[in-house]
Amino acid sequence: MEKADEFNNDGLFERAKDYLDTNIELKKLTIVQAVAKTGGSAASKIILTIVAVFFLFFLSIGAGFYFGELLSSIYKGFFVVTAFYLLVGIIVVLMSKNYIQNPITDWLISKILKKGE
Repeated sequence: MEKADEFNNDGLFERAKDYLDTNIELKKLTIVQAVAKTGGSAASKIILTIVAVFFLFFLSIGAGFYFGELLSSIYKGFFVVTAFYLLVGIIVVLMSKNYIQNPITDWLISKILKKGE
C-alpha cells in the first residue's frame, strides 16, 4: 500500500518540487563559489598590481636621476624616462585588444564557468 502512495500525484509532485528546490540551491551555491573564487583571485591580482606600480614608480624616479647624471641635466634624464613611457604606452594601446582585453575576458569567463574546483 505504501508503494502505491509513493506514486500518487501528490507524492510525485512533492518529489519533483523537492528535486527542483535542491537543484536550484545547488546552482546558487555553484554560482556563489565561482564568484567568490573570481573575486579572491581578482583581489590578489589588484594587490600585486599596486605593488608593481609602486616598484615601477620608484624605479622610474631612480632612472630619471641616473640618466640626468649621465646627461648632466636632471630634467633631460626625466625626459628620457618620459619618452620611454610614451613609447611603451603607444605599444600598449596598439596591442591592448589582443594581449590585454581578450586574455582578461577569457580568464574571467573561465573562472566563472569552471566547475568542480
